[in-house]
Amino acid sequence: MTAPLPRAAMRPLSGDGPSRPGTGLSGPELTKADFERIAAIAYRAAGLAIGDGKSAMVRTRLARRLRALSMPSFAAYCAYLDSPDGSEEIGMLVSALTTNVSHFFREKHHFETLRKEVLPPLVERANKGGRVRIWSAGCANGQEPYSVVMTMIEAGMPLGRDVRVLGSDIDPNVV
Repeated sequence: MTAPLPRAAMRPLSGDGPSRPGTGLSGPELTKADFERIAAIAYRAAGLAIGDGKSAMVRTRLARRLRALSMPSFAAYCAYLDSPDGSEEIGMLVSALTTNVSHFFREKHHFETLRKEVLPPLVERANKGGRVRIWSAGCANGQEPYSVVMTMIEAGMPLGRDVRVLGSDIDPNVV
């Protein structure tokens, strides 16, 4: 028979539990109205479309921002974002809500499609002296554009031609 845990073992560790009455397990509750305001701000500021099923993700990712700013609630955070003082925080919101995952050859099937279907006519264009431009949007730390270039070389893209690959990300903290 197993002995019951002492009460002290069941208490949340510092910073793990509710910090004030009426809050959720790891911070303030994100109401539907607050979620909708945050989603609207993210869309207006950066074109981020956050679906209704992402409420838990938004709450988790923004809880750190609320703690950093000593905000008591998501409603207070939304009011701050809508205020003139909150304009810089909107960038932090976008950064917190975007997924900054970057790997070489992430989503291998995309690179197969690139190599087999997209690149052959572009290689032909470059061989005839034409210009080639590829944009890798949402590339976080930049491994994807390098993967694109490696795939281009593998597909026979001529070096020394007018060929450019641009990598960008909405989060200025990553690229």
